[in-house]
Amino acid sequence: MEHMYLSSLRRTGAQVVVLPPVVSQGELEWIARAYDGFLFTGGADVEPALYGEERIPQCGPIDSVRDAMELPLFRLALREEKPILAICRGFQVMNVVFGGSLFQDIPTQRPGSLDHSQVEKLHGLAHSVRVESGTRLHRAVRANALRVNTLHHQGIDRLGGGLVVSARSEDGLIEGIESLDHRYVVGVQWHPELLSGLRPQHQRIFDEFAAHCQ
Repeated sequence: MEHMYLSSLRRTGAQVVVLPPVVSQGELEWIARAYDGFLFTGGADVEPALYGEERIPQCGPIDSVRDAMELPLFRLALREEKPILAICRGFQVMNVVFGGSLFQDIPTQRPGSLDHSQVEKLHGLAHSVRVESGTRLHRAVRANALRVNTLHHQGIDRLGGGLVVSARSEDGLIEGIESLDHRYVVGVQWHPELLSGLRPQHQRIFDEFAAHCQ
C-alpha cells in the first residue's frame, strides 16, 4: 500500500522521500531536522513492552526494526516542532509516544466492538466516525461524521497525555487524536490513503498536513 501514501501526498504537490530503516541516534536527529514533516504509516503491531504491558497471544506480528526507528524519530520530530500525520500503526505509535496504551486485540479485550478488521473492504466504507468540531481533523474533512474503511485489530485503550480525541467510531473506539501542545500533530486510525483518490474528504487530510509542512 506504500504507493497509495505516495499518491495521496503527491496530489498535494509535496516532494516525498521514503526513509529506509535507521536506528542511529545521530542519523535520526539529522532526519528530524532536515525534513519539513513526517508521515507515520500503517504496518505491524507495536511491541507491548513499549507501553508497559505483557504480550497476549492475540497480539499480532511485531516489527522491532520499525519500533526502534519510529518511536525515537517521532519524539525527535515533536522536539523539532515538525508537522506529523500518523495513520493506523502510526496513530498507535503516536499514542504510545505520548504515554498511552493500546488494546492488543480489540475482539479479545473489547468484546462487543464493531468488526474493525474488514480487510475485504480496503477501498470501501465500513463504518462511520463522529468527528469533533473545532479539531484539526474537523477543519480538514469539513464534516461532523465521516464514513471510513477499517483494517486494524488494535486500538487506543488509555489516551496519551496532552492528546485530544478528534473522532470516535460508532462503538466509542477512538479513531482520531491530536496534540494540544504542538502546532500540527494529527493521527487517524483508518487508511485515508486508500480512499483519497476518489473521496475528497479523505484527500483533504493529506492536503491539510502538506499545507503545514510548507
